[in-house]
Amino acid sequence: MTDRDLRLDVLRGIGLLAVILAHVSPPAIIHQLRTFDVPLMVLVAGAAFARSGSHHRGYFSYVGGRFIRLAGPTWLFLAFLFGATFLFFKGLGKVYPFTAKEIISSFLFLQGIGYVWVVRVFLLVAAIAPFVISMKRFLKNPLLYYIALCVMYAAYEAAAYLFPSAPMDCSFSLVRDALIYYLVPYGCVFAVGVAISPDNRKEMLILSSFFFTLFGVMAVVFYFSGGAFVPSQLYKYPPRIYYISYGLFASLALYAAVSTPALYRYFPVRFLAFAGRSTMWSYLWHIVFILFTGWLPKMVHGVALSWYTPVHRGPSLHVCRCPCPKKSRRYHSHPPAGQGHTKDNLDPSFRLASSFPWGITRIRQTINSSLTKTGAGIILWKPESEQSGSSVNP
Repeated sequence: MTDRDLRLDVLRGIGLLAVILAHVSPPAIIHQLRTFDVPLMVLVAGAAFARSGSHHRGYFSYVGGRFIRLAGPTWLFLAFLFGATFLFFKGLGKVYPFTAKEIISSFLFLQGIGYVWVVRVFLLVAAIAPFVISMKRFLKNPLLYYIALCVMYAAYEAAAYLFPSAPMDCSFSLVRDALIYYLVPYGCVFAVGVAISPDNRKEMLILSSFFFTLFGVMAVVFYFSGGAFVPSQLYKYPPRIYYISYGLFASLALYAAVSTPALYRYFPVRFLAFAGRSTMWSYLWHIVFILFTGWLPKMVHGVALSWYTPVHRGPSLHVCRCPCPKKSRRYHSHPPAGQGHTKDNLDPSFRLASSFPWGITRIRQTINSSLTKTGAGIILWKPESEQSGSSVNP
C-alpha cells in the first residue's frame, strides 16, 4: 500500500462540492461549469486504484471489499431515510411520499429517489478495475492503450445512437441502459485515471487539451446548428461524448493544477482534503437536506407531496437526474397549468433527436414552441416570468 496522495483527496473534495452544487439550483453558467463532477470522481477512483496495492489482491477479494464499502453505507442510509421519513410523515398525518417501487429501485441503485445511481457507477467500475490493470500491462505501449479505449468508446457511441435508451420494462433494456450504457463510458474514464502518471503534468495537459478541443468543436457545431449553446448536462443520461469530453477536460485540468506547486498552494487544501476523505457519507447526508428543503415548502402551502424536487430553476431549461422512462415517468418539476405531462403532448421523436448531435435543431424548435416537452432525461418549459397563473411550485 502506498502513502495516501493528498492531491487525490483534494480532487475528491472538489468533485463532492460539484455534485452537491448541482442539487442547489445554481445559475445556468455555474451549472455548466460544474458538470465535470462524476467524471472527476471516477477519474480519481482510477488514479487511486493504480497507486494502491488493491490490484494485487484477488478479484473477488477486491470487488467484494468495494461492494461492502459502497453498498453497505448506502443501504444503511436508505433504511434510515425511508424509516425516519415514514415516522415523520406519519406523525404529521401526511401521505408517505415514497412508493414501494421507488424504495426497491433505490436499494438496487437504479432510479429510485434519483441520487444513489452514482453508487451503481462506482460498483460497475470496481467490477472491471482488475481487468483494466491487466489490459494496461498487456498492451504496455500507452498509445496502444489509449487507442484501445477509443475503439471501445466508439463502439459504445455507435450502440447508443443505434439503440437509444428506452423504458426499462424488460431484462434486456435494464441490462443495456442501467449497466452497459454506464459501464463502458465511465469504465473508459476510470481507465484514463489508471493510465495517467500522477507526476506527468505534460500528459495531463495534452489529454486535457485534446478533450477541450473535442468538446469545443462539438459545442460550436451545436451552436451553429441550433443557434444556442447546448449544456453538456443534456448528454449525461446515459453519458455521451459531449458530456464525457467536457468532464475529462475539466478533470484533467484540475489534476494538472493540483500537481503544480505554484497553483496547489491556492487551493483550500485542508477543507477539500477533509471533504475528500468523507465523500461517501457527506454525499449521502446531503440527500436529506435536498429532499426536505423540497418537501417543507410544499407542506407549508398544502401542495401534494412527492420525493422529487426541481433541479434547476432557470428561465428555460430543467434537467432531470434520471432517463425518465415513458412507462414510469417521475418528473423533477411540475408543468405549466393546462400543459401536463400526458400522452398527447409527449413527442416521441424528441428523445431520438436529442440523442444525436444533429438533432439539436429539434431541441431549438422545442424551446421556441414554449410548450413543455420531455425526453432523453430533459424537461423544457417557458420562463417563470411567463407562467403567470400556472400551478408551478418550487
